[in-house]
Amino acid sequence: MLDPSTGLASSIDEKIVYTVEDVEEPQNTKLEYSDMTVAELKNIATEKGIEFDSKIKKAELIEKLG
Repeated sequence: MLDPSTGLASSIDEKIVYTVEDVEEPQNTKLEYSDMTVAELKNIATEKGIEFDSKIKKAELIEKLG
């Protein structure tokens, strides 16, 4: 039982039980490459050290980023 003056447990022997509710996971955290521009995809590929031809097509970039 809690001590009304302090809000603390009045005895060390008391147990407090907390119930944790289920929390939904984020739906989709993966980058949606198809929604990005070729320039954005090229930047990501460069940051990841992926080599590509300067005239690469969007679909090819997405495949390389996989």
